[in-house]
Amino acid sequence: MITNYIKIAFRNLLRFRFYSFINIAGLALGISASVIIGLYVFEDLTFDSCFPDSDKVYRLLTVEKSGKGEMIYSIMPGPLAAGLPDAVPEIIAGTRTFSFGNVRLGIPGKEDDAETIRGRSFVTDTDFWETFGVKIIEGGEDNPLDAPEGFYITRELGERLFGEENPVGKSIIVRGFESPYIAGIVETLPTNNHLSFDLLIPLKPERNPVWWDNWENLMLSGYIKVDRDVDVAQLESKINDWARPQGLPDLYTIRLQPLDDVHLGSADHQYDYMNRGSNDRNVVYTLAAIAIMILLVASINFINLASARASHRAKETGLRKVVGSGRGNIIAQYLGESTFLTIISFVFAMIIVAAVSPYITGLLGRNLMLDLLFSWQAILSLFLAAVFLGALSGIYPALIISGFKPVMVLKGDFHTSRAGILIRRFLVIFQFAITISLFIGVLLVHIQVEYLQEVDMGYSRDNVMITGMPREVAQVFIDRASGVAGVEHIGRTTSLPGTIFTRIEVIPQGFDRQNSFMFPWIIVDDKFAETMKIKTSIGRDFSVDFPSDTVDACIINETAFKLTGWDDPIGKRIEMIDVNGNPVMLNVIGVYKDFHFSSPRQEMEPMFFTYQEQANLNLLIKIGGSDTESITAKLEKIYSEIDPENNFNFIFMEDFYNRQFNNERDFAANIGYFSLFAIIIALLGLVGLVSFGVEQRRKEIAIRKVIGCSEGKIIMLLSYDFLKWVVVANLLAWPFSYFAMGIWSSEFVYQAPLKLWPYLVSGISALVIAFLTISVQSIRAARANPVKSIRYE
Repeated sequence: MITNYIKIAFRNLLRFRFYSFINIAGLALGISASVIIGLYVFEDLTFDSCFPDSDKVYRLLTVEKSGKGEMIYSIMPGPLAAGLPDAVPEIIAGTRTFSFGNVRLGIPGKEDDAETIRGRSFVTDTDFWETFGVKIIEGGEDNPLDAPEGFYITRELGERLFGEENPVGKSIIVRGFESPYIAGIVETLPTNNHLSFDLLIPLKPERNPVWWDNWENLMLSGYIKVDRDVDVAQLESKINDWARPQGLPDLYTIRLQPLDDVHLGSADHQYDYMNRGSNDRNVVYTLAAIAIMILLVASINFINLASARASHRAKETGLRKVVGSGRGNIIAQYLGESTFLTIISFVFAMIIVAAVSPYITGLLGRNLMLDLLFSWQAILSLFLAAVFLGALSGIYPALIISGFKPVMVLKGDFHTSRAGILIRRFLVIFQFAITISLFIGVLLVHIQVEYLQEVDMGYSRDNVMITGMPREVAQVFIDRASGVAGVEHIGRTTSLPGTIFTRIEVIPQGFDRQNSFMFPWIIVDDKFAETMKIKTSIGRDFSVDFPSDTVDACIINETAFKLTGWDDPIGKRIEMIDVNGNPVMLNVIGVYKDFHFSSPRQEMEPMFFTYQEQANLNLLIKIGGSDTESITAKLEKIYSEIDPENNFNFIFMEDFYNRQFNNERDFAANIGYFSLFAIIIALLGLVGLVSFGVEQRRKEIAIRKVIGCSEGKIIMLLSYDFLKWVVVANLLAWPFSYFAMGIWSSEFVYQAPLKLWPYLVSGISALVIAFLTISVQSIRAARANPVKSIRYE
């Protein structure tokens, strides 16, 4: 019997090639798109699971409660993690981490002829091994990471440095260290972990005691490992009870974050620079929802076509029932056929994924775990999923077909039920509602990003060049560059738009230490505001005419002024607690008009400015006119003469500002790519349904032509039956998209005003594309010879 079912399945597959192609192509595209998204989502959801006992590891967060609400920092005071294992019984290890970024590496004696080799640095201490369970696979010492110059590297970095030679024990050159050597080789971690490193450097607080060994200052990331399941709230209470008398400021509270929450649960954290490749949980869930939607669209195609074609198989089913087949046997047969089609689609889907895999990295912006996909466990899981999908998609058509009454069918008295027609219409509406919603989402994300790029943030980004250089050459460069025609102003600042600010404790006049604030602190010079076209609303700007400005003067912004409650800020005193915990008294000389230097996701913050002309700051060069290339060339020449050993690296502020929206652009692009999949699949299904509808109405169309109906009217008649449901799909998609994208855009302080055109464009585009798809089949039917159509059986 099973052999007979397989023969019938093949026979129907070949007999109805067109419908078989649509079903297989639609399912294959749907499965392949869902698999690609699934890999993306799986990588995000399994981040940091590579560490043994990852469920027992927590990251230490610092929560600041001052000013407006609370702010969460992904960093902590240096002494905290080091002292916790001895102070709290549940904690068995605590480690601190920091990164110097990509450091330049070399080999003694080969500095001149060696290629530039860089490695991702990771500074940490001896508890790193017990906290994360990373293995040393070669070399090592009795107490690894205890020797100040004993570094650990991955095997890949060792091969880049020394080729086939064993690197253990060999000396290397790392800027800032006297005589580093390779103490051991560590395992290379999978890509889906946020602790990305090629080089492990021992963390010694004495190298930077102000920031690494001070309760007042936050710089290091900290992690702890517990020995058993713990009550997190109680553990946090114990940590704070111990840390407070040790020196933890009253402004701060320590909070724990599970390791498996770090990658996706840190979107609202400040100073999260150690969290490599972090993502937003909402983005991941949105992509997962899109994968489900694409599979639904593909499954709807199958259900629609199979149920619509039920009349073609009515006599076959009637004869089977007459000769003794039960309804269960018929259901099993049709479920088997649908599963067979799904398995074929699954095979083609895997071929598609393998074919497009070289291009996936460029499209999605990451290397997906394709090796995992082609493991036998993954293949088996996907195969079983395909079988389940086939059975799920085929159950409704199988129930319809198996329910035919043989007597009525064999008499030819068979008509598609009204309920079946309504269900198919609902599925078409649902299918197009999904595709239209995705299209609207792409446009709305694009509009929001464009709006953020153009919104007035309170300062000028036009033709402002950003560059950094060593302190010893900066003033010489400024003196010479100021004489270049077209260079209007050159200012300095420690912070740039959208970057991380140093935050410092301040106590405005009229407040005490118990009611202090943490303000973002930016060091500038007297040309900063003029270069950025930032206006002073009260008082004056910093000036070289007042030498005391570099000693005891400060400027605040309007938000900080409102927070203090002062009537007149000029002459008021602010006590600043410096990085060593010492109070510094400053006089307020002015108030800048609010300008939004932080991320557009954050509300305007109170800000605090001091003046230091010779600090190692970023240079901001305001260029006038349009001949920026010529002016840039002159500046490069000046710098090469002053500092011939280094390049003149620069970026324009507009480009620097726009970089912070790369994630949103990638998000929109990813939605766009997969929306295209959904649209293609929906159109394949529409082609099949229209073709079948035309086939069913072939005689009607012929008769209409005979009595004088024009081809155009026939085309409009056939088109109307489907396009009206696309209109209904628009009415469903528009409110859904509005509310869904409203949730996404609520993350931004600056939100683009509501525009109607994305909804109209998406809706009209869906109608036009559907009409063109329908027209191809309708024109063929309208131009068919009516004599042949009337004779058609």
